Amino acid sequence: MFCPQCGTEYRPGFFECADCRVALVVSLPPEPDHSGKGWETIEYTTFTVGQVPVLKSVLEAEGIEYFLTDENIDSLYASLPLLKAPRLMVRQEQADRVREIISLLDEPAPDTPFQEED
Repeated sequence: MFCPQCGTEYRPGFFECADCRVALVVSLPPEPDHSGKGWETIEYTTFTVGQVPVLKSVLEAEGIEYFLTDENIDSLYASLPLLKAPRLMVRQEQADRVREIISLLDEPAPDTPFQEED
């Protein structure tokens, strides 16, 4: 049994995804073929578990069409690296913008001193 939303596999006897709260299905549909013309793979090997949903939400907010495989979100700790880096594929005409977004997400947060309010 699989979750049709996140792809997590469950043992027999489970009927709902614990994370997504959707009904499980017997098998997942085949992944669409994004290997054809018009798609580009973005190399991004520094994913952590916590970065995947952030990146997805930013891409969706920007209206960027993407395809992400091997999310492998099976760790309880968001700061741990994923076992296998996800493969991010985007439309070729959006690839430069995606690289820019990823570089911004990789920048460390600015050190701002804590200021107490009066």
